[in-house]
Amino acid sequence: MNTRFIQFSLLIIIFSLFYSVAAFSQQNKPDSLFRLYETQTTVSKQLDVLIGICNSDFIHDKSTQNFVQHGIENIQNNFSTKCDTGKYYLIEGYLYYYSDENSKSKNNFFHSLNYLISCSDLSVNIPQAYNGIASVYSSESKSDSVLFYYQKEIDFYLKNKQFSFLPKAYFNLAFEKYEFFDAKGAITACNQSIKFGTIQKEYKSIAKAYSLLSRISYDQNTKMNYSFIESAIYFAKKSNDTVTLSDTYTKYGYYLTKDKKYKEGLEIGDQLKELFLSNPDIYKLEFNYYQYFSRYYSAIGDITNSLLFYNKTINLIRKNKLDEKSFGWIFNNMGDVACKGGDFKKGIIFLDSAIYYNKKYNDINNLWYSYYNMALANQALKNYKLANDYFLEYLNLNDSIIKKENQDKLAELQTKYELDKKESRLKLLNLDNQLNKKNTEKQSQQILFLLVIIAVTVLLIVLASIAYNIKRKANILLSKQKQEIIEKTEQLNKQAADIAMYKAQMNPHFLFNAINSVQQFVLEKQSSVALEYLNDLSKLMRSTLNFSDKEFISIKEEIDYLQQYIRFEKLRCDNKFEFHIFVTDEIDIENTCILPMLIQPFIENAVKHGIIPKNAKGNIYLNFEKVKDFKNEFLKITISDDGVGRALSQATKKYDVIAHESKGMEITENRIFKLNQKHFPEPIKGIKIIDIFVEDKSAGTKAEILIPFIELF
Repeated sequence: MNTRFIQFSLLIIIFSLFYSVAAFSQQNKPDSLFRLYETQTTVSKQLDVLIGICNSDFIHDKSTQNFVQHGIENIQNNFSTKCDTGKYYLIEGYLYYYSDENSKSKNNFFHSLNYLISCSDLSVNIPQAYNGIASVYSSESKSDSVLFYYQKEIDFYLKNKQFSFLPKAYFNLAFEKYEFFDAKGAITACNQSIKFGTIQKEYKSIAKAYSLLSRISYDQNTKMNYSFIESAIYFAKKSNDTVTLSDTYTKYGYYLTKDKKYKEGLEIGDQLKELFLSNPDIYKLEFNYYQYFSRYYSAIGDITNSLLFYNKTINLIRKNKLDEKSFGWIFNNMGDVACKGGDFKKGIIFLDSAIYYNKKYNDINNLWYSYYNMALANQALKNYKLANDYFLEYLNLNDSIIKKENQDKLAELQTKYELDKKESRLKLLNLDNQLNKKNTEKQSQQILFLLVIIAVTVLLIVLASIAYNIKRKANILLSKQKQEIIEKTEQLNKQAADIAMYKAQMNPHFLFNAINSVQQFVLEKQSSVALEYLNDLSKLMRSTLNFSDKEFISIKEEIDYLQQYIRFEKLRCDNKFEFHIFVTDEIDIENTCILPMLIQPFIENAVKHGIIPKNAKGNIYLNFEKVKDFKNEFLKITISDDGVGRALSQATKKYDVIAHESKGMEITENRIFKLNQKHFPEPIKGIKIIDIFVEDKSAGTKAEILIPFIELF
């Protein structure tokens, strides 16, 4: 035990020495890292240095990646232990990851883990393999697997008292929790990162944690974002890490620009420019500088300069032959900027490039936005057929995203289960092989016969143990899923009570039916489907809570909210209808205001009483248009469906449902009445319900809403 502790301590000292050299080399270019590699006398130490380079900021540079690749090719035939082989696969995993080859990267990280776990020595590289696997899953947006492997990395550090690595590990966990909508968990992990960072004087991670806290505060409107970001800048300067300082300045400038503090925002831009000019060889500094000003000029309406800096960003990526996947969202932003400036033809050119790169790199989420923006741009140019085609692509892709998420959930659970099983099997086989090797060297024929009997017995015990463990872990996994369902159901019940207290806006029958559906999935042993269903419902209710204390939101936010709701309703009623949204040219959906959650009750009524009773598949249409009379400007919202109509629907309603819906409509009418009363001197009819007839037969229902046309600026 003492020998293993001494070996482990020596490895920690080597890594500490490397990170000290790596920090110094930020100001002296990666040459010092290369020299450190060349001075090592053993293959194992050379591999340690290459792993350290993979964890530095310089790995983003193509020449550094080539150096690492050349280094492992020179020594790959000289590996003497399983640990060396494990380190080799770990480095290969990093190289494939930075080349955007996720599948190969993941395979190499898993190969690395298999070898490192079976090493006789305690390996500090095991948590790095966990970190690499988590990074790949993060780029694939597989939330459960990301959090699982980041937590395994942290557990390893805590178990082996490697506290110096905890600040960065906790920040990685915090960032992923926030990306997957767990703000509370992200705040807890940030505080852990700051706590261990303060003890270890690891200021870079402290700066990143404060920066993430500022982002959470800004999104939740708690007014603490400036305080947190100023703390982040302080610790970034203290860390002497120019990349972290550049990232922090970029976020600070974003807040200032969003709050229309353009003068202060320009001063932050000058700081970014100074950092870049002082360190012209660091790719990330130049990238942050160009990106910041492209967005800054877009915010102040300077379309020409915004596009100029986006072009600089593209040229930078091409020059360094890095991160070509970013072209998808960059061209998408350029298309959006051009369209806002009124140049829809140029916007379409940019969006066409965005679609090409998003398809090339299978970036589904950005491709989804590209189709949507392309539909709006063609609509503005009155290319209605193309607009309709792109909008259909957008809707089809949305359906495929939902299906892919279902498949990915199952794959994630299977991967985690297989890893746990593989780790246990490798440890048992390793111990068994060592025992057999020691005993068979000095055995006589009689003892060998006895050992055969013992070996068979041990094998049967091992097989029984493995079978028992497999069954036990499967039961644990099932119990965990059931417990998650219970916890999420309790959480949803609490959220439902909060929503009713704030707005009484969402139909309780909808929530009760949803929870009943979850119970049905559980009874049918469809745990994964139940979890997916609960996740969708949780996101919808979280959005409802976020909007509940806002007086106004933009039309875009309302549309995003409705898209969440529609995805849920379509999943619940087997895609029985299609949802169509149309916005006239004179409306800027990001700048035009609307009461939050105004439209959802009308959509819900259309689904329940128009579409569901219908034998065939139906359609729901949502239109926004700007109308005027001789005094006022109105936002006219029309919700129509081609369902069975009010007469047939009301004939089949139950009394309690009618009573609730009357109350819900009364609340909605009261909100609209108060808004119109505040903005118009004379009363107007805010809501009008119209029956649609075709050849004297009921063909659906249309609701028209008139509210003031309000813009942010």
